[in-house]
Amino acid sequence: MRSAFVVTLLLGSLLSIHADAEYEAEKQKLRQKAAGLMTECKDKVGASAEDVQALTNKQLPTSEKGFCMIECIFTNGGIMKDGKLDVQNTLKVLEPALSKNPDVKKKTTAALETCEKEVGAGGANGCETAKLLAECFKKEAKK
Repeated sequence: MRSAFVVTLLLGSLLSIHADAEYEAEKQKLRQKAAGLMTECKDKVGASAEDVQALTNKQLPTSEKGFCMIECIFTNGGIMKDGKLDVQNTLKVLEPALSKNPDVKKKTTAALETCEKEVGAGGANGCETAKLLAECFKKEAKK
């Protein structure tokens, strides 16, 4: 459940479509859990404060270590498994927020499935794949 990062930083746009109080409370719980995971992964991969700030501002980092931080967050949070997106587990992670709004759940599921098809195992390594997934999430969130 610690992978709230996806909600907070990458799928935030998708999930912000609906903003009632109960839904916002669930998103806030996920945000709180995300903070610890981001710190843990920053330290693990040696990412910079600028990389963290980029993610906090819902932007992608530009450094390789920043992309590796995303990969760490996705992997430790159950978003990626074996170097690729794990759609079913991601939906389980997001369920507390998604269960509050079936329309948002449908759009989020479609976005995840699109990114799974477009990126697959994508990059030369897990960090590159995480970067490609993050870019895809941002693109899909704008739809």
